[in-house]
Amino acid sequence: MGVRPSVLLSAAAVSTSGPLATRHAGGRSAPTLKARSRRLRPTILRRRLSSFCCSSSSSLSSSSSSFSSSSAASNSNSSSPSPLTDLSSASIPASTSASTSASSTNSSYPWRDWSKSYHRFMDERPWQAVDDFYRALVRGDPSSWAHGLVPEPAFPDVGPDVRRRARKERFYILGIAYDGTAFEAFALNAHLDSVCGRIQNQIKNFLGGRLRIMVAGRTDKGVYGLGQILSFKTTKEIDLEKFSRAVFEDAKGRIRVWSSAYVHRSFNAWGDTESREYVYLFPLTPEEAQRKEKIERSCQILFGKLTNLTMSYNAFARRVKETENPDGKDVCTLLSCNITGASLPDGTPVIKIHLRGNRFLRQMVRVLVGTALWHACGQPWVWNIVDDVIPSGDPEMLLYNLAKSKDRTLTALAAPSSGLSLVSVKYPESHNEELTSE
Repeated sequence: MGVRPSVLLSAAAVSTSGPLATRHAGGRSAPTLKARSRRLRPTILRRRLSSFCCSSSSSLSSSSSSFSSSSAASNSNSSSPSPLTDLSSASIPASTSASTSASSTNSSYPWRDWSKSYHRFMDERPWQAVDDFYRALVRGDPSSWAHGLVPEPAFPDVGPDVRRRARKERFYILGIAYDGTAFEAFALNAHLDSVCGRIQNQIKNFLGGRLRIMVAGRTDKGVYGLGQILSFKTTKEIDLEKFSRAVFEDAKGRIRVWSSAYVHRSFNAWGDTESREYVYLFPLTPEEAQRKEKIERSCQILFGKLTNLTMSYNAFARRVKETENPDGKDVCTLLSCNITGASLPDGTPVIKIHLRGNRFLRQMVRVLVGTALWHACGQPWVWNIVDDVIPSGDPEMLLYNLAKSKDRTLTALAAPSSGLSLVSVKYPESHNEELTSE
């Protein structure tokens, strides 16, 4: 079976030479060229493909000759220092030194060379014990909640029944818990099985139409939600007990409505939030469990330097375009942090990281946790990145100086999503007065 011409054209658009390279460099993106290639005549298509093959073969021969000449020059002048001499002296594990030296010259993101070591460090852990514990909390298991490892979610104090018969709109608020690993997404998506999609389907069954749902915070794929708050308005009345039962049965126990109430029409589940709380449970290996107190103390010091500071956390957010995070959009305040060593009900040792902030960026908590744990567990950094970030030699200022740099290429990859849960959402107490004022 031959290769489709559109695929070859897209490869030609990415190359540095050939008839399509100038168009690609001039501003036309590769997907546009691929879509445009469908409208080309077969004769023109064959002509361009043949010219591309000739130009690519000539460029390959020229590059091979230049490479051989450069290697010969380097061998003849062995006394001159190599540009990687300083980097080779850094502490690089033996398992990853070959791959790091091979790709360090053309990689602008140092963690790409260390991704295998990082994923091995994160994956080789008893994550199944953490998943079982979170799923028991989602189902509402009393013994799991009684363990006290995760605080019980707080439901907004909506005051007495504030329904007004003169108004046609009815406003509802729901407190839900869900298993993020059982769904393909959290936000509503027509092509994916999502948490909000399951709830909207039940609303449609009860009311006969779709409604706009407001949530307190959007979580990443695979993240658990234990204290998520959700609100919506409708012109019809819903039996909240039957609705909660229908959601639980439809999701097969993966979504549970743990509280529901009527609410004042001015309530906004997202806009009225005062703070959000996340808990990350990091299971330890048997070797790390012996120095659990040291890891706990190191993480507490690292996060303590960020407490009560309003600053940009763009270095710990998902890599996005600059237009998506303009000035002020990446500024957050970490209100409190509490890191403790604990054990799951089955005895698995874990490090619990409890963070509370006014807002969090996309993947911000997971990148913060991954960076702090990599350093606290004594893992070697990429080359001498620590010396560049903290020239004073004070490792306690690592997270602070990384945040000040606003450079996402210096921080670690995001920690696994299965260890993170949204445990609570707080609303200002002044809002309770507004709920009962009318």
